[in-house]
Amino acid sequence: MQSNCSRKERITVREELIDGKRYIVVSHYAGKKDFKKIICDHAFRQTLAETDHPTN
Repeated sequence: MQSNCSRKERITVREELIDGKRYIVVSHYAGKKDFKKIICDHAFRQTLAETDHPTN
C-alpha cells in the first residue's frame, strides 16, 4: 500500500494504492472532536430509538 498526501485549507487528499487499484480519499477537517463521546452518544440515541420502536 502506498500513500501520497497533500494538504490544502483543512482538506486532506490522499491517494491509496491497494492491490493495484487506486483510491482517492478526501478528508475534511471539522475541528477538534471527542470521538469517544460522539460514538457513545450515537449508540445511546440508537438504543433509545430501538426500544421506543420495537421491530417485533
